Amino acid sequence: MVHSWGSMNDFIIKKRQTYYARLRIPKHLQNKLGKIAFVQSLKTRDIREANIRKLSLLAQWRNILQVADNGPSSELEGALAVVRSDGSGRDTQEDLATSIGNPVLFEAIKIAHGDDILLAEHVEAHLKSLSVAPKTLDERRRALGILLAKYSKSSEVDRKSVKLWVNKMLADKSKATVSKMMSTYRVFWTYLEQVTGTELDDPFRDVVPKGGRKTKAAVAAERKAFPPEDILRLIKDCPFTDLQHLITLAAYSGCRIEELCSLKLTHVKDDRFVIEDAKSAAGNREIPIHKNITQLVARLVDTSTDEYLLSGLTFNMYGDRSNAISKRFGRFKKSLGYDERYVFHSIRKTFTSRLEAADVPELLAARLLGHEVKTISYGLYSSGSTFPQLRDAINHVEYHKP
Repeated sequence: MVHSWGSMNDFIIKKRQTYYARLRIPKHLQNKLGKIAFVQSLKTRDIREANIRKLSLLAQWRNILQVADNGPSSELEGALAVVRSDGSGRDTQEDLATSIGNPVLFEAIKIAHGDDILLAEHVEAHLKSLSVAPKTLDERRRALGILLAKYSKSSEVDRKSVKLWVNKMLADKSKATVSKMMSTYRVFWTYLEQVTGTELDDPFRDVVPKGGRKTKAAVAAERKAFPPEDILRLIKDCPFTDLQHLITLAAYSGCRIEELCSLKLTHVKDDRFVIEDAKSAAGNREIPIHKNITQLVARLVDTSTDEYLLSGLTFNMYGDRSNAISKRFGRFKKSLGYDERYVFHSIRKTFTSRLEAADVPELLAARLLGHEVKTISYGLYSSGSTFPQLRDAINHVEYHKP
């Protein structure tokens, strides 16, 4: 079971002058949740502010642990277990609840007889029913933990309450994050209808305010491409050999970071990269090896110590080889003065801009980048651009020296 919170500064750690909330997961739940502790930045250097901000996180995490533990975590769940084990009829149970004046027992009777739904007892079964990647499953478990911190029964959830809750969350969460949470809850609500046979109104539909025209600040905050001349600077100044190789490969292939980090030697041919298991059918493609990186690719193949082109990278808990090196790139580009608008994906944006600057037809650019071709003639009937066309197009990509 979950322990009490402890003293004021418990559950807080400090990293690089910033405070983080941390809650250790009991050993018997660590394999189930795929981690040994919850850790999240509180985004403050003030210990007093950190102690205030940690409270909502600890409440959410505690709910997640209780759901994962599949045991009674509240007076209501305990009362529900008693009602369900009782063989007497509903009238007798309600008479007993009246005689002892226990409102929680009344709530449990309603749930036991199908008039209400206890959300916590359905979450874990819902998660097990999903066919999603482990990382997505973890994200949904966290989101549902937040829901349980707000509501315990389906009868408590209505559109007015949810709208007020959403508006409050938008004060410190992005619209995209809140929209994703509401989508998770809608899927859960549909599951509840299916397993309980209860017709429920959808309280999460259209509760996130629709965005109007983007402000200048919002446009300025969007991810940006690196200037072409800065690509050579990134390569030259990078102090880590493996990261330097990754940047170079991305700059001359336009590949996503996860595509390059998961690229096996069996998918590296003499003149091309073969991308498989992409996010979409269009993403599965063959990319000619740019003339400027043929020697690098050959050297990486010859010196690989495992089955990957970029050898030596570690997997995270979700089987992702790009996570750690992506964070290292974030620290590196920040040391050069680039702000949060510049990420590793910005290299792909720069590659795209170089194709455009070289007057490469949009169809060829789409084939190289793994974008869907939406026109009827090219998208529906074409078998794809010829490899010589793609090779000629990619070799037009060049970067200027500063």
